Amino acid sequence: MRTLRQIVPRLRRVFATSISATPTPVGLKPSRDRFMKYLKGAGLEIGALHNPMPVDRGRATVCYVDVMSLEEQRRHYPELADYPLVRPDIVAQADALPMLGAGSQDFIIANHLLEHVADPIGALREWYRLLRRDGILFLALPDKRVTFDKDRPRTTLDHLIADHRDRGAASRLGHYEEYSRLVHKKSGEALDRDLADLLAKNYSIHFHVWIADDIAELLRYVNDALGLRWKTLDFLDSSGTDEFIYVLQKDGDAAVPGPES
Repeated sequence: MRTLRQIVPRLRRVFATSISATPTPVGLKPSRDRFMKYLKGAGLEIGALHNPMPVDRGRATVCYVDVMSLEEQRRHYPELADYPLVRPDIVAQADALPMLGAGSQDFIIANHLLEHVADPIGALREWYRLLRRDGILFLALPDKRVTFDKDRPRTTLDHLIADHRDRGAASRLGHYEEYSRLVHKKSGEALDRDLADLLAKNYSIHFHVWIADDIAELLRYVNDALGLRWKTLDFLDSSGTDEFIYVLQKDGDAAVPGPES
């Protein structure tokens, strides 16, 4: 059986490339409609793909960002051939947008995206930089308990802090191995083959998996340790759906954001 150590050198180049969110061919989620009131002015949606957030076009102008061009998305996601995809205005990584100025955005939409980012703390820092004071971060995340991630352990805050130190380089292979073992249910040589395939495709897995309490803990940490002050304006738990939603405001008054705020 080939070991992970044997697989790594041949695929090291893959690790340097960026990713976009793995698609799930579903329609727009009606539960998100109630949040349109928070989205006004000029902002970003990162990783919209086939499922853009509904906005009031009379109040909001959206610039779409993705790590892949539309043509690359079509090649990467043949399972979405029958779905319209959003053509990105900016092709760049979700957590590195130096072409956009600090305080330039009224809102940022990141739906089912943060779990795909190797360094979630780094992403939150970048989005905080981009938002004006009182700007809005709309963050929808899958609840691991009701998705294909249900057998995976919740990602700890310590893990996220370590990933922030090296942008997730040290843990990346382990995430893929865990995904193959606990989501694809592979073992032995089948796991080696599946792992090699995932790496060769740079497949966009959920690197991190959470429940809402974990995100509340993360927000408290970035507030206390990094000075990223988020106020929770609205929250929707995952009852009856597969996602929970935070509506966060930059530089709000709440020092400890969370579902109860």
